Amino acid sequence: MRRRQGEILELYSHYANATAERLGVDASPVWLVEPDLAQYASATQRGGGMQQSELVALFCRIGARIDQA
Repeated sequence: MRRRQGEILELYSHYANATAERLGVDASPVWLVEPDLAQYASATQRGGGMQQSELVALFCRIGARIDQA
């Protein structure tokens, strides 16, 4: 799941940068972030599920990537 987290973060960086390019950096878009974030805690995930603290950290890192754009 660690490798996958990097892919998720890079994808959000891409979306955020593309949004900023199109709307401008002063725009205030509304982001819908991982509506099913809890799925990453499932034991059926490749490599096993994440702990709640890891989920919270991932969500915060996604937000930080969006803010950096």
